[in-house]
Amino acid sequence: YQRRVHGKSAEEQAAGLKASVLANEAFETLNNPHTRALHLLSLLGHPTVDEGGGQSAPMPAEFLEQVMELNELLASVSSPPLPEQAKEIQRVLDHVEEQYQQATADVAGAFEGGDLAAAQELTGRLKFLANLRATCKETVMGPGWRSTDKH
Repeated sequence: YQRRVHGKSAEEQAAGLKASVLANEAFETLNNPHTRALHLLSLLGHPTVDEGGGQSAPMPAEFLEQVMELNELLASVSSPPLPEQAKEIQRVLDHVEEQYQQATADVAGAFEGGDLAAAQELTGRLKFLANLRATCKETVMGPGWRSTDKH
């Protein structure tokens, strides 16, 4: 692609760069189950207000209690974690990972079945689980750790 753009006018190079940026953004959106679900909901006329801009689909109280308990557990870990704490974090991470994979499958099923209300709730669940997963990894690896996980 860059060979075709190289040597062309500044306008053509700018258009090529813009197309490349858009393709990368589309890939990032579609490669992540949470952002993919948000995009699909938006396309289907059910946008969720996600990043602090308002109310998303309500989460079940039991799920929120579980998330809060896990966050409290992670907050109580020393830095760096003691070996027994690292094992507990790994156990939590494995559990969160299972829930994340299940929620990913469930949201796909909700879209396939046309149940957009369930898709909205599950999309919120995906966000909470992705944040928990990142917190587990940051607790083990330190505050400078950045997630490169897409799913």
